Amino acid sequence: MMHVHDVRTCMDATNAQDSRRKILILEQDEYLASLMHLLLYREGFAITAISEVEKMQPLMLSAYAPMMLFVSHHWLRDELPDVLTLIRGNPLWQRVPLIMLMNYYDLDLLERVTEMGVTDHLLQPFEPSTLLGMVRKYANGMNLN
Repeated sequence: MMHVHDVRTCMDATNAQDSRRKILILEQDEYLASLMHLLLYREGFAITAISEVEKMQPLMLSAYAPMMLFVSHHWLRDELPDVLTLIRGNPLWQRVPLIMLMNYYDLDLLERVTEMGVTDHLLQPFEPSTLLGMVRKYANGMNLN
């Protein structure tokens, strides 16, 4: 059974004010968002998945930032620079590692978004260990307990 996402949050892992274990997924593919949710939730992270760009604005106004942000390459290609401007324009979100989820390798897009603040990319399909390794890489030094 697929876990459907649409500004729905699985907050069981942490309290609302603790952003150390919060991960935000901006992905319109609900199957991919559900898979990522399952893998990360099992590791103790609180996941918020958003499937529409328009529904991101209210979240950006909250008093906390997630520890990490995954964004579909579709959002960065089609909505560029709006999504990155919104994310990097918020002082609380400027240092959040931003990982682009890519269906295919696009060097031109990767170079453009890297200049605008994307931290890294994850090429799909990916192994669960690759996703978890990416989270560990950018969570290194954070106290996740």
